[in-house]
Amino acid sequence: MNLKIKSKLFSLLLLAGFILACALAAFAVIAPLWLFASKKPGLYSAFILALAAAFVVLKLVKFIKRKIDAKK
Repeated sequence: MNLKIKSKLFSLLLLAGFILACALAAFAVIAPLWLFASKKPGLYSAFILALAAAFVVLKLVKFIKRKIDAKK
């Protein structure tokens, strides 16, 4: 019985640690982005548009490459 309680307590502490780690990681990513967006909104918008354009180009290149490879 005592081993079961320790196991459940360990699982609970492990879960709490995982939740804390996720929250800290999220804050580490979101805080600089929020600061960047609030201090220089025009530059932030240009940065996001450039990222979106790069994503579209990447997907387009992968699609075309897949079509070319399928023809061979």
